[in-house]
Amino acid sequence: MASGLGSVLVYEQWLVDGDAAKLAAIESYNKEDVDSTRELHDWLEQQRAELEALHGSLPRPVVEVQAPDAKVTQAQAAELELASRLHEAGHGLLGDLVGWHRREDRPAWWEVYRLQDLDAEELERDGTALGGLSFERYLGPEKRSHLYEYSFPVQDTKVSAGEDALDVDTAKKAGTVFDLDVTAGRLVLKATAAEAPRPRGLGPAGPLNTGSLREAIQATGEDVLAGRDCLGQALVERRVPAGTQLREGETTTDAIVRLGRALDGEVLAIQGPPGSGKTTAAAALIRELLDAGKKVGVTATSHAVIGNLLKAVGRPALQKCDESQHCGSDDVAWSSDNGFVASALVSGDVNLVGGTAWFWTRADVVEAVDVLVVDEAGQFSLANAVAVARGARSIVLLGDPQQLAQPSQAVHPGESGASALEHLLDGHATIPAKRGVFLDRSYRMHPDLTRFVSDLAYEGRLEAADGRDRVAVLGEGPLAGSGLRVLPLEHELTCADRSPQEADAVARLWQSVQGSTWRNHLGAEAPIGPADVLVVAPYNVQVALIKASLPDGARVGTVDKFQGQEAPVVIYSMTSTSADEAPRGVSFLYDLNRLNVAVSRAQALAVVVLSPELLDAPVRTPDELRKVNALCRLVESATLVA
Repeated sequence: MASGLGSVLVYEQWLVDGDAAKLAAIESYNKEDVDSTRELHDWLEQQRAELEALHGSLPRPVVEVQAPDAKVTQAQAAELELASRLHEAGHGLLGDLVGWHRREDRPAWWEVYRLQDLDAEELERDGTALGGLSFERYLGPEKRSHLYEYSFPVQDTKVSAGEDALDVDTAKKAGTVFDLDVTAGRLVLKATAAEAPRPRGLGPAGPLNTGSLREAIQATGEDVLAGRDCLGQALVERRVPAGTQLREGETTTDAIVRLGRALDGEVLAIQGPPGSGKTTAAAALIRELLDAGKKVGVTATSHAVIGNLLKAVGRPALQKCDESQHCGSDDVAWSSDNGFVASALVSGDVNLVGGTAWFWTRADVVEAVDVLVVDEAGQFSLANAVAVARGARSIVLLGDPQQLAQPSQAVHPGESGASALEHLLDGHATIPAKRGVFLDRSYRMHPDLTRFVSDLAYEGRLEAADGRDRVAVLGEGPLAGSGLRVLPLEHELTCADRSPQEADAVARLWQSVQGSTWRNHLGAEAPIGPADVLVVAPYNVQVALIKASLPDGARVGTVDKFQGQEAPVVIYSMTSTSADEAPRGVSFLYDLNRLNVAVSRAQALAVVVLSPELLDAPVRTPDELRKVNALCRLVESATLVA
């Protein structure tokens, strides 16, 4: 065995065949590696001793440790003490969750201060900050604040609309991002300053105040140690209702309603792959619960997701949000006053309420609802799910970990870094029949697309709904038909986050299908216009290039922008020439969840434009190997664009 990668591959083989000789070979390689490292250490110490004999004492580096803030130390000490008691009592996972938010906050603060050291060019290339800002004009007052417009070179950034932005040099709030178009290079900043702020660059705000969430988890820990049963413990222990398997003649929606109405301090997990109707099923469950006289809560990682589900329910509801975050439905009232929303819920003035995790961890809404529905639970951390569980008697986890994953910045011990739904899946790609409900029909995709997505992410369990074999682009053009297409494109110039050549190819494909006709699953035909083609790219710079080559109204964006959306045709530009040039490497460009989301937006046809060099990527881990193999499998399954 010649390398660490070789031992990884041998280990993968051992997982398949169980050959003990392979483990012995890995052990021998590791022993030799450790021995050589020790010998290197001894040799370096010998060299040091010889140099000291010739030149005198050589001081070793000293690490200076600054005393932490006393207030933080006291709070952290309390968390550590509780975590220790939970571990000693056999509640290790809950003990690990106690410190989840503090661990998650630490790298976020490091990121804030890291940006101070970047020069102007580095800020633009960083992918987190927003650099190269130029003040353009004053737009006018906005309530008690002012709106200022800026331009900037197109770049990838984690600065987002609706969030606070920090001056990279002072790490202080410059204002709130009122509007942002990263592909047009336009930012509108809302600030209280009477004169326009002139930051060299902006960065995302630091971590939010998670005090109420931490306190809710700590309260759950104390309940568990005192022997008081609670929903948070049921979630950690994966306490699910009996009878999750479908009964004869029962649809998945029927099963969800049956199980949801009978919940009693339990956790119902619902995994909904692309186009499987999870919002429709959840809305049906919520209506049944309301009709049964139950109080229902809805939460998620964003106000938009919460509002979308409340709107789908179609019943009177109250959402804790600002006016700009409201879903716009006449059925859904809103209020930015936490106390007002909590009072309305507890008093019974309203039986359906939506709010983020901060609302559901308030002390005045403990067990305020019979059932709390967590939407997009594949992106909702287990720690936050345990925290919000204090607001309910039972909980429903709705989502799909195989699509865009939970954003996390820290490394967490044991299983404490999982999302809520990942925790229920317990290492499986799809929810086991005895642990929840898997929505096994896609009502969106042609069977050829469904088959690829099913094999890629869902253990072959996802099937196309009846009639989806009719879905197709009609005519004789290069994008006629249905299923997977691939356009290999030899790059004339090496490309990283932008490829003019691919942008031109995408524009030609987009134009070729305009005016064509597509047929839906009912056999109805309709012309294809700009709204019927989604163009996806991994980087904002490539999105901007493609947008510039297409007419206004073309739908172009990153995978994140289009999650939950669909169109008859999807064109995906992978942009980078090779894995070596790809920003953020194999882990980002080849990410299985992103590939799943990109392909599964399509109803009839998904086209991937890529450099053939991407199929010959060097890998360093089994996970990277799986990702590259998935792209190779897509190309093998697809038909070449004529």
